[in-house]
Amino acid sequence: MSWRFRKTFRVLPGVKLNLTRHGLSATLGAAPFSLNVGARGLYGNVSIPGTGIWDRVRLDAPADVLPGQPGAGAAPLPAAPPPPTALPQATEIRSASTEFLGSQSLEALRRLLREAYEERAELSKEVAVAESEASIADRRYQSWEHGFLSKRIFKESFARRKQANEVAQAKLEELKEQLRLTTLATQIEADREQGEPYYKLRDEFAALSECQRIWDMLERRPINRVVERSAAHEAITREPVSFSLDSCDLMQWEQKIPHLPNRAGGDLYIYPGFILYRASKQALALIDSLEVTLTFRPVRFIEEAPLPSDTQVVGQAWAKSNKDGSPDRRFRNNYQIPVALYGSLTFVSATGLHEEYQVSNALLAERFAKAWNVFQRSFAPVGGQCSSAADGHGATVKPVALWVQIPSDAAKPADAATLWANESADSQELATGKEQLWEFMLTQALLRSKLARLRQRYAEYAVTLGPDQKRPFSGPDYVNWLNEKTHELISLAQQIAKGVQQEVQAAWAKRDADQILNVVNKLVECCRGLFNWELQISAAEAPANLRRLGTALSGAGAGIVSEVERFPTELGRAVDAARAGTREYPISLAVADLPQIARFLAEMEEVERHPEWLIS
Repeated sequence: MSWRFRKTFRVLPGVKLNLTRHGLSATLGAAPFSLNVGARGLYGNVSIPGTGIWDRVRLDAPADVLPGQPGAGAAPLPAAPPPPTALPQATEIRSASTEFLGSQSLEALRRLLREAYEERAELSKEVAVAESEASIADRRYQSWEHGFLSKRIFKESFARRKQANEVAQAKLEELKEQLRLTTLATQIEADREQGEPYYKLRDEFAALSECQRIWDMLERRPINRVVERSAAHEAITREPVSFSLDSCDLMQWEQKIPHLPNRAGGDLYIYPGFILYRASKQALALIDSLEVTLTFRPVRFIEEAPLPSDTQVVGQAWAKSNKDGSPDRRFRNNYQIPVALYGSLTFVSATGLHEEYQVSNALLAERFAKAWNVFQRSFAPVGGQCSSAADGHGATVKPVALWVQIPSDAAKPADAATLWANESADSQELATGKEQLWEFMLTQALLRSKLARLRQRYAEYAVTLGPDQKRPFSGPDYVNWLNEKTHELISLAQQIAKGVQQEVQAAWAKRDADQILNVVNKLVECCRGLFNWELQISAAEAPANLRRLGTALSGAGAGIVSEVERFPTELGRAVDAARAGTREYPISLAVADLPQIARFLAEMEEVERHPEWLIS
């Protein structure tokens, strides 16, 4: 017996997604008729099965757009902000409407997903009704089937009950099968060079989802620090969320995908090659991964709520404080609040995506952002040449300039007899003669000569920096790169502080000339790293809106070297003081608490308030 209970049933075609270094494309349907949509346009594919005969036709002839017409050039700039008012205005953190948010190249797939949902929603209602009807029919039939008298006395009624149950069960099974066929089956094929970075990204996301606290950032409001007596510069409205590896009911795929809930807009599902943004059951957008930028930033947050166990505490702030951070003595029972180091993740796109999250473990957030950047870079052209099937010709990509670097000195021989071969005669005499206070004078002589040569080499390399040595950056790449350079700067400063405060003094205590030379070489190598750091900051070509970030950091590395250059001068004064009978001579070098770092963090906070700077 064959039943058909729904005349408008339509089996939706499958979707095959292809991810290569050229980007994402989708194939809708199967032979003999299918559609392929991607960044290169919309194509129709026609084939005769079993013959090998096929044809491919472009269906969306690109329209000519004249300069000055809508659609020409870059996306329009956002409207000018309203004039400031007397009261601070809160800024809502949310994305644009799903009608404008998606990528044009994925619009056909978005329409198919909406059709799939509408078909499933209507069928789901019918399945629910059919389940109720089938349950009632089954109970009526089973009550007589397991009885003795009714089915023998009322044989016709029993036959009608049996037939009604069979019809109800058949209707339910067919509607369930129709419901299964209206789920969009998705096949995703990724080249190895894109697949590996994506699955690494997913692994880092899985680790990120285990953070003790994750918040969706909803709103920020500037604070009048003088009036409110607060150490914070803005107030944040946030809601806790939980990240997870999950699946989306709109697309059947065998793999779990990163799912980021959103309290003030659509949830984010990160598929290979695109992000599915779902604001409601029917409001959704598909955004190409290449159009999305993810920025990580470490954030110092005055945390009044209980501290997560995986958070690093980096300071304390007073509940009522003066502008300089000191406690306001006018308030009794004033207390300190811990300052936590959180990680901030911001997703933005030119089409209007703007979502921010804050996580309790800054290190895991940074690792996820780096994995995202590696995944995006996997789409870059290989070898300096790229070809486009759409326009049929190759385009030469300008090679990225190499960083200008001061090369390291040749490795010193390990043989003790030749260890001092390249050092000055004065240094060799001090190392062998060992007159009174020789260890201090030897350190002074070695540092002075080596740093002078290094300073001269830095000056020579700095004047060679020209346009050909500049390395351009996109907005997100520049911010992430500067974060890495900040960590590098702090690490070099810490190594120098340890060398001056511990290692050189240990060598003095042992009165070991070879150990003193090794410590001095280590300090000089750190200074070489700082000079190279300065050269790279100068050679980085930042987007116009972000140049103040690099300017804020500029000079930090050279400033630390200048402090190290003061060390031999101070040692000379200490030796003179010791010969005059002074038992102690304090030497202080300013290699920590760099003012450039504070200026850089202040500029980063300004960038966070203007995420459009990253994509303009």
